[in-house]
Amino acid sequence: MKVITTHRNPDFDAFASAVAAQKLYPDHIIVFGGQLVPALKSFLSSKSLLLSFYYINELKISDLSSVVIVDTSDIKRIPSSLQRIIGKNTELRFFDHHRTSLSGNQIGVFRELGSCTTLLCNQLRKKKKEISRNEATLFATAIYRETGNFTHASTKAQDLRTAAWLIDIGAQPDDLGVYSGYRLSSAQQRLVESLFLGLKSKLVRGVEVNIATAKRDSLPGGFSLVVEKLWSFLGVENLVVLLETKSRVYFTMRSRYMSLDTAKLEGVLRNGGGSYTLGYFEACSVEDAEEKIIRNFEDNIDRLIKVR
Repeated sequence: MKVITTHRNPDFDAFASAVAAQKLYPDHIIVFGGQLVPALKSFLSSKSLLLSFYYINELKISDLSSVVIVDTSDIKRIPSSLQRIIGKNTELRFFDHHRTSLSGNQIGVFRELGSCTTLLCNQLRKKKKEISRNEATLFATAIYRETGNFTHASTKAQDLRTAAWLIDIGAQPDDLGVYSGYRLSSAQQRLVESLFLGLKSKLVRGVEVNIATAKRDSLPGGFSLVVEKLWSFLGVENLVVLLETKSRVYFTMRSRYMSLDTAKLEGVLRNGGGSYTLGYFEACSVEDAEEKIIRNFEDNIDRLIKVR
């Protein structure tokens, strides 16, 4: 079997990237793990999109000849049922908008962009694939959401050019504002509150770094939205979020002016080389994780001072 998949609990960018990838690999089926975010469900119910996808628990897959993975280069983030049946002869192909390194039978396309959907749309445009109006709206909305309405420091000019092209071919601008808002579930809102209660501030060579910590059983879906909400509410220049789970300490960092180099940090899952990175530490306490992150900020301070 040949499948297209992404990280569990796909957001707009992951979902749209998978839909775009299927236009490049029409003999692959789309398989998701977890649940779609609520805003995405609302979008799909309001559009006449002829999309075919499956949840992993709907299928019995015994063999995989090809897997296309979008919006992540970390196999541990795709559905565990797929992880278990990936064999040495399975061809793995990645599409992601963050720097990474591959090995073995892994091949991929990587560009430092604000959205993975931008990357896939560029591939569709080059190959002159047909895109419907509703598909164009889905892709444009995904880019709009993933780049924080084009305000994230990781946003590139290509993100804007691709969104403009999608509008030119039929994306409906009125829908972008409707589906690009950050509406949190009650669980996500409680996590924002927990992070706020765990907030503290440190001065790193004269630069304020705000650190928010919380504890959960596992990495929740829509974690990036939680961080966006907290960052927007605080209005700070530099934010570190540490989420302690049973097996890992996840970290994400946001900076309005500093281009963060996280190459020396272990477990980086998503690294835009700019304002947004997501990663984890294994066998590590929250205190040790915080110390490693602060050292990383110290390594970037000179660059921050130059930018400011």
